[in-house]
Amino acid sequence: ALLNCSIKLQISVGKRKQWFPATVTRYNSIKNQILCHYEDEHERWHQLDVKSSELSHSQLTSSEFEGTLDNKMIKYRIVSLAMEGEKAAMKFGDESDFDVDLGKAFPAIRPAASPSRLPKLIHNTNVLKFWHLQDRIFKRPIADLRLSLKCMEANKSALHSACADLLVNIVSDHLTETAYMASVCE
Repeated sequence: ALLNCSIKLQISVGKRKQWFPATVTRYNSIKNQILCHYEDEHERWHQLDVKSSELSHSQLTSSEFEGTLDNKMIKYRIVSLAMEGEKAAMKFGDESDFDVDLGKAFPAIRPAASPSRLPKLIHNTNVLKFWHLQDRIFKRPIADLRLSLKCMEANKSALHSACADLLVNIVSDHLTETAYMASVCE
């Protein structure tokens, strides 16, 4: 239920408690833990105090909802709730950050996107899933490529492992390169 959601966590810093934005990037159902990706690029596992299955959608979307992590050491609130199949929003800051720090207000959860604004599954097989989403501003398609390469020999030796890591970094760097910066044209 919390996977890919943007949340804010109240963490003790010295004698004060501060709110830090994060995105839930993974969920371990065996240990009932979430992996939080913070604004400064750090990641940390946190133990949920209640099972994820016990959190209902209406409970999570309530403006009064406040959950706890790590044996009630950390409080969290949801900033943006991800829809089924939606990737992480990475929504770290907004104009209400100062209100949150002062304890005055917390931003409302945005409403769920209409089905016309969601990607459509065009092709689905064991080896390929193909989705389409038309860009509403520039009328260009949006591409998101995810590859899963499996090699039994990758961890055979330190050399094989280093070469596999190098290949992953080179491919990732080339695939994430921006070809057309449409946002600059706005």
